[in-house]
Amino acid sequence: MSLCEQELRETIHAAFAHYDEDGSGTIDIRELRRLIEDLGGFLSDDELNAAVVLLDRDGNGTIDESEFARWWQSQSADLDGDGDIGTFERTMARIKDAGQIRFRVDIHTAAWRGLTDVVERLLQEDAELAKTRDSTPYGNQNTALHYAAYQGHTSTCAALIAAGTSVNVSNASGCTPLFLAAQQARKPVVELLLQHGADTRIAEREHNFTAIDVCTDDDVLVLFQALSGGAPPPPPTSLRTRVDGSTIITLSWEMPSCDDLTHSVIQMSMDASGDIWKSLNKVEASLTELTISNLFIDRKYRFRVAVESASAGTSAFSSVIVARTRSHDVESKHEASSRTKKVLQSATRILQATRRRPVDEAKEDDDKKSPSPEEDVKGDDGRDAEVVEIVATAAEQKRERGRHHHSTKGEEVDDDDEYAYYSEDDSDE
Repeated sequence: MSLCEQELRETIHAAFAHYDEDGSGTIDIRELRRLIEDLGGFLSDDELNAAVVLLDRDGNGTIDESEFARWWQSQSADLDGDGDIGTFERTMARIKDAGQIRFRVDIHTAAWRGLTDVVERLLQEDAELAKTRDSTPYGNQNTALHYAAYQGHTSTCAALIAAGTSVNVSNASGCTPLFLAAQQARKPVVELLLQHGADTRIAEREHNFTAIDVCTDDDVLVLFQALSGGAPPPPPTSLRTRVDGSTIITLSWEMPSCDDLTHSVIQMSMDASGDIWKSLNKVEASLTELTISNLFIDRKYRFRVAVESASAGTSAFSSVIVARTRSHDVESKHEASSRTKKVLQSATRILQATRRRPVDEAKEDDDKKSPSPEEDVKGDDGRDAEVVEIVATAAEQKRERGRHHHSTKGEEVDDDDEYAYYSEDDSDE
C-alpha cells in the first residue's frame, strides 16, 4: 500500500530525527555514513563526500531536513541531473527505498505507536484515513482504531473517533476495537468506547466470543456488569477436573440457579502466577462439562468459569481449580502395572484350576490324548502351553518376591502355600 503525501512527509521526518543523533537539526557527514551503513549500503570516502555535496544544497557542509526531504521525495535516482545514473546513484536510491520501508509512518503505524500528534496531522490532511483498512498480508483489515485500542492509546482513540471512525467497525475476524481493548485489559479505552456507543454484543466469527467473553480483567468486567443495570448472576460452583491422560483434562462445574442463563465461558491459565488467562470456549448454558485436549505433557493448568445471563450480564469468575497432566513416565508405569496385574491374575486362575483336578482324572485324560509332535500342544484349559508357561513364570516370580520379603523379616515361609503372597488387590497404584 503506497503512502499518501502527508504519510511520506511523516516518514521522512521520522527517519531524519532518528539519524540526527545530536539533535542539531542537521545531518553531518558522520551521521550520513551511519545512515547509509545502517540501511545496508556502502560508500567509499570519496563517494560519501560526493553525496554530501549533492544533498547539501546551501553548501554549509551539513544536510538539513528540507534538503533530506528533497532527496527522499525525488522520483528520479539521477542526483546530479546529468542524465546518467551510475553505481553511486543507484546505491543512494536503494538506501532511500530501504529507509522509506523501515521508517514508514502511515495512519495504522502511527495509531499502533500512539503517535497522536502524527495521527492528528494525517487526519487534518485527509480525514478519510481514519476509515482505511490495513490490507497488508498480516493487517487483517484492521482500522487505525483497532490498533490504538489494542495498544491502549486512549488519546489516539479519541482523535480517531472525533474524525468519524465507527466504534463498532469489525476487522476480517469479526473483532471490534472494544473486543481488542477488553481482551488486552485496556480499561480507559473500554470506558471511552462504551461512552461512544460501542456494542458489547458483537461477536467474532470463529468462536462467537464477545468482548465480555474474552475479558479477563476484573476492573473491566465491572464496567460491563454495570451496563446491565442489575446485579450479575452468581458464578458457577463445584468445579472438578478429571485427568484423562497425558494431554487431556475434563472440566465440569455446577450452574447457579438463574432462569435466563445463556452461556458459560471457560478460561485457562498456564502462567505460574495465574495472572494471564485465555478464553478457551463458550458453551450453551445446558452444558456443564468440557474436555480440553492437545495439552502439554506434565504441565499444571488453572481453570475458571463464568456464566452469562440474558438480563443481568456476566457473572464474576468462579474460584480457580488446578490440574496437572500426566507425564509419559507415569503413563508407562500405570500401564505396566495394569498388565502385570492381569497376567498374575490369569496365572493364579490357571494354576489353581490345575491343582484342584483329581490326579487320577488328570492321568486318565493324559492317556486318552497323547499329542503327536505335529499337533499343537494345549494346556488343560485349552490355552496355548506357551501362554500357560508365561503366566506361570510370572506367578512364580511374584511368589519369590513374597518369600524374600517375609524371609528378611525372619518369618517362616510355607512352600506349600503357593499363593500366600498374591491377591487380586496386590498391584501398584
